[in-house]
Amino acid sequence: PAAGEYTAADVDNAIARLEADGPVQLDDAAAVARVQARFDALDDAQQAAVTKAAALQAMQQRLDTLRDETQQAAEIRAAIAALDPDAVTLEDDDALTALYARFTALSEEGQALVDNADTLRAALARVRALKEAAMADELTAKIAALPAADAVCIDDKAAVAAVRALYDAQSDAVKALVDASRLEELEKRIAAAEKAVADLNARIFEELDPLGITLADKALVQELADAYAAIGEPDRKHVTYYDDVVYARKILAGLEAGRVEADLFGSLYGSDRRYTVEGQAGDAAYSITFDGR
Repeated sequence: PAAGEYTAADVDNAIARLEADGPVQLDDAAAVARVQARFDALDDAQQAAVTKAAALQAMQQRLDTLRDETQQAAEIRAAIAALDPDAVTLEDDDALTALYARFTALSEEGQALVDNADTLRAALARVRALKEAAMADELTAKIAALPAADAVCIDDKAAVAAVRALYDAQSDAVKALVDASRLEELEKRIAAAEKAVADLNARIFEELDPLGITLADKALVQELADAYAAIGEPDRKHVTYYDDVVYARKILAGLEAGRVEADLFGSLYGSDRRYTVEGQAGDAAYSITFDGR
């Protein structure tokens, strides 16, 4: 090359010296520009011989990023400076979230330029606390709107479960602000009502034989009727086998009056069952058997 002209080796050496100082910073922009100018002055063959051309390009890209991030950081820093963390409201949530997204999109170096980031974090924490308090208030209102403990019934299960699901979906911070004891009491009462209904249905089905009612069943029928009466009125409709108890009480009333109710014959007819009635006529005992066939 002519005197004063740079070779590919010269450019490679210059790039190597820049690399030796670590990642380029904005202060290195002039030095990088000089090396770039030397590279651009080479002919095509010489440029192709520069082994560190990609490294030079990466330096230029890094400088572009640093310039952009410096501008971004300045804008973010100014926006944060205008904040009063103690005065933010829920209406500021979207703007603060967007500002924080811009901050976190910066590189570590870019974030380091935002020296008031803690103010932004404090504002976000304030909004988060406001959101938690608002959700706690909503949950408290929903719990208060549920039926009273002495009036809750099985039909309220879905409404209670919906409030429970909303409560369970919250953070521990929200839950700590909500008194869930009433919700828990309602759940216990509904569970107890469901158990009482299930137990009574099971007893009627397993212990009462509608086609075999005799005076010996009087105590059992009374127990079943008392258990039914102990169930809250709105939940009694869930005792699906209670018609058998009503039927049994009618049969017993007839037997105590010395007669067999016609309903029994209707139920017995066409079955392979037999029904025997025993009684006393004066001094004589009797036994009458009816065959469903």
